[in-house]
Amino acid sequence: MEIVADELLRRIATKNRLKIWDAGCSTGAEPFTFAIILAERTTMEFMRGVQIFATDIDELQHFRPLIESGIYPYEQLKRIPGELFQKYFIKTNPSDNFQLIPQIHNAVKFYKHNLLSLDKIDYNFDLVICKNVLLHFTANERINVLKMFYQSLNPNGLLVMEQNQKIPVELESFFRQLTPQAQLFGKI
Repeated sequence: MEIVADELLRRIATKNRLKIWDAGCSTGAEPFTFAIILAERTTMEFMRGVQIFATDIDELQHFRPLIESGIYPYEQLKRIPGELFQKYFIKTNPSDNFQLIPQIHNAVKFYKHNLLSLDKIDYNFDLVICKNVLLHFTANERINVLKMFYQSLNPNGLLVMEQNQKIPVELESFFRQLTPQAQLFGKI
């Protein structure tokens, strides 16, 4: 995701706002991790202009409370390098839970969304992140969801997918891969 952040920041060098859609965000680990990666490369002032729309179908209503609170048990956070953990998490008393600092937590908002509805949650995204979701869809469903992402991106927008996911041949005129090191695509 560092490669993605670097390319994104290079493309928006003159903007003070950043709009990201993390589709299929599950418990929120990915959008919060990406927010931390951005914070490490920018400033907390810049982070005030970052909006990450974290969406998931969340049929059992488990993800919304977790993401909205930004509180996670230490067990889920222990792999975070110590310096980053100390910088971005605050212990909540008396439990063994930790909460993201407001500058990171406030950048991410959760929305319940079914990708197969093909409803765009908004427009003019600088980046769409979709990992570990499309592999659950049929080939036709993947094509339709990727078209929806294409329509949701701004003209200079980026799409990132899981390393084992590829752009279908039918959509090669929509996106071009930007680097062999990541499944990072620019809107054509």
